[in-house]
Amino acid sequence: MTDIGTPSRRERLVQAALRVMERDGLAATSTRAIAREAGVSSAAVQREFGGFGPLASDVVEHLVAAEGDAALWALITTENDVVAIVREALRSYLQLVQQRPGAEQTLLEVTLLGLRRADLDGLPQRQYDRYREVMRELLSIVARRAGIQWDVDADQLAGFALAMTDGVTLAWLVDRDDAAAERTLELAAETIAAHARSRQTV
Repeated sequence: MTDIGTPSRRERLVQAALRVMERDGLAATSTRAIAREAGVSSAAVQREFGGFGPLASDVVEHLVAAEGDAALWALITTENDVVAIVREALRSYLQLVQQRPGAEQTLLEVTLLGLRRADLDGLPQRQYDRYREVMRELLSIVARRAGIQWDVDADQLAGFALAMTDGVTLAWLVDRDDAAAERTLELAAETIAAHARSRQTV
């Protein structure tokens, strides 16, 4: 085996890690398995990341960014009605889950196993900090597009939105009921939009 000697080496290793995690599960993923998937030496993976934890962290960042981008695109391309904007953002997220269920299951495994594994210490906390950051950013964009302000604290509303998407993701991974997921997200969109107030009345 030879090392990957290109500027995209890190991203290639992240993609290899994600393939292994989706296919075999996080518990069966190791730097050796990732190296084998990428066609490089285990030493190359170790040199690039220094261990499994930093590599898993990069995988999480890659997946969370993809989720944020999907919702952001919906925010950019929909109308200015608050419910419609939030609904389309949530639908875009759900579509991503449906298209890549293995990736979403990987994120859940990182959360749960990361609370127990020493080599993933702190990763679930950083993962959820990133989730909340993305949610706050998306809610800020919704407010600007619709010309409104939220009548509750941004962190609180972001936490609620995160709890809803977490629940819908887990339920959908278990039962694959598209209609039920869409109904839940519709209710979530209406609930979030109910906290919108015009800038003049806040």
